[in-house]
Amino acid sequence: MHHESTQTTTKANKKTSEPILAPWNNLKGWGYISVYKPNPEWVLDCANLDPWDKDHYVGGPAITMLVRYASAECGPYDELLCMMGRFRTNRGVYPKLHRIWVSSQESIVSGRYNWANPKELAHFDMHETEQGLEALVTSDLGKVTLQYHTRRFSLKFPITTALATKNMRLIVNKTLAEQNRTEPLCYSEPKANGWCKPAKLHQFNSERGMLPDLSSQKNLLNLHAYSFNLAFPEAEFGF
Repeated sequence: MHHESTQTTTKANKKTSEPILAPWNNLKGWGYISVYKPNPEWVLDCANLDPWDKDHYVGGPAITMLVRYASAECGPYDELLCMMGRFRTNRGVYPKLHRIWVSSQESIVSGRYNWANPKELAHFDMHETEQGLEALVTSDLGKVTLQYHTRRFSLKFPITTALATKNMRLIVNKTLAEQNRTEPLCYSEPKANGWCKPAKLHQFNSERGMLPDLSSQKNLLNLHAYSFNLAFPEAEFGF
């Protein structure tokens, strides 16, 4: 089965739109999650961290997510993101978004304004296959190729962020210019629940820096979140 790609034209890229304000409570979709155990020295040397990231990096798992939102407050869109571990702030140690690519300009405007998600525009081509999923994500910076394999009758299990500790649920991002805030950091706590089953990452390839090339690092876990619900409350700002 072929999933129609979300098409975004140059004209759409240039248009301006007002953010759809938080909270968002109606995100539904499916996707794939990969968890890595990167070498901390590799992260500092090869993951293209900025000076603030390097000064506040404390290690921890790296995570990639490839998601298709079938519904959201801004309309359906696709997303590819990575988090490179956890980072120290005055409030504690939390994950931080490193790169996040989406197919919708409306998602970019709202995500940047509400939660300081550093969203950028990309084109997504995703195909379901007999083995699982093939995806090609392209932007002006390059492309990312992903292949996941799943077993049709593998064990399914529920998953919820309610079981995670606070320092894994909360996400910290640096505030962005369009937010017009004096505080340097933006904290958000997305809430998710759904159903997953094990998956196998058959291929991961990132060209020209769209994402850090995690293929050289230890891959710990891969999941197919075949149905989930997600809510994003209003963010908090601080230090």
